Amino acid sequence: MSKAHSAAAHRALQVQFADKCGMQSSLSDTHEVSGAYGLAYLAYWAVLETFVKQLSMTYERAKLQADLLKWAEFMNGASVVRPTEISTAKYKPDTFLNAPLPSRKQLTLLISVDQASTFHLVLDPDQRYRKRRNAIAHSGESVSVKVYEDFKAAVQVAIAEINSWLYLDAITGETSGHIAD
Repeated sequence: MSKAHSAAAHRALQVQFADKCGMQSSLSDTHEVSGAYGLAYLAYWAVLETFVKQLSMTYERAKLQADLLKWAEFMNGASVVRPTEISTAKYKPDTFLNAPLPSRKQLTLLISVDQASTFHLVLDPDQRYRKRRNAIAHSGESVSVKVYEDFKAAVQVAIAEINSWLYLDAITGETSGHIAD
């Protein structure tokens, strides 16, 4: 992937993340005011879920482009090594957005635990945050104010970690600002 394309894809992730944060924050506030704490939690959760699926799609698209470049080099005689076959079935955008969340291993490939430890904790299928999300979404489990406040705080930290990760300059380590505050 070219640096210009990579920068454009990264910027698109930033914009999509900021838009989703704003939309879901408003939705969560509405549910919170009405006492629907489970729905308020799901609204915040949707920020993380949408982001990780979009990031996964961006990552897979970059891998596909790299694989296509290897094939172009092979076809043009620049490489004598025949690349592996490419299955395009997994590269359809709808496939990613409707797919389950990536595994722990895949998440770690996308964003290291050191960069976003709470993000990884919240999305871990064996931890209480994701288990409760599933219980709310699939069984309509109710949530107390106390549990909601605890879970909301964790998800907000995870959202802040992603926001920082999105604006971390890989070369200088400096942040260039936050758009999802």
